Amino acid sequence: MNDARHKIVYFADKSLHIVPEDEYRAADFADERTRAWSDADGELSPANIIKFFERYDRAVFVTSECGNEAFAKLASHFKPVRAAGGIVADSDGEVVMIRRNDRWDLPKGHIEAGESPEACAVREVGEETGVDGAKIAAFLCNTIHAYDVYGVWELKTTYWYLLATDCRSELTPQRSEGIERAEWCDARTTERNLRNAYPTIRKVFAEYEKIKEKIW
Repeated sequence: MNDARHKIVYFADKSLHIVPEDEYRAADFADERTRAWSDADGELSPANIIKFFERYDRAVFVTSECGNEAFAKLASHFKPVRAAGGIVADSDGEVVMIRRNDRWDLPKGHIEAGESPEACAVREVGEETGVDGAKIAAFLCNTIHAYDVYGVWELKTTYWYLLATDCRSELTPQRSEGIERAEWCDARTTERNLRNAYPTIRKVFAEYEKIKEKIW
């Protein structure tokens, strides 16, 4: 989850967990690909995080502060970016997925000046997939991920929504954005595609699974 107590920041396929010390349970992070450290061992900085990721897939920073305070200090090292996107679903339960950079993904994009996250999500799914008539049905979650753009580290917060449509329109991938395919996917295809998706996308679908029966 991402709240004031426990923050998760994704770095591609790896993840950083910021956990207050009164909530930290070693058993929850007990595997050989995870490394935990605390305030006393070194600061929460991009350099330290990248160093841990050279050997581990998951880094856990155990902080004496609340997760929100520690996260704010980390975020000060990054350029902030806001985006929105979502899962488009029809009444048969099929969803729209896109393929970009050889990974399965969901349509999303930067929030423009004066634009709400909801409006951005609707606009981006339309532009990137050509889907028609999709409307916001529910908020799913936020994800946070960090990445290096030509030497500048950005920290992107993405607002994810479920968008519903009664019209199963023909899809047109936005190739100018590097989207190779846009497809309607049934449950079995979605499960298969998620094996080749980033952890952020799997998290969004996990939230979708919790509420989808309430929507239709």
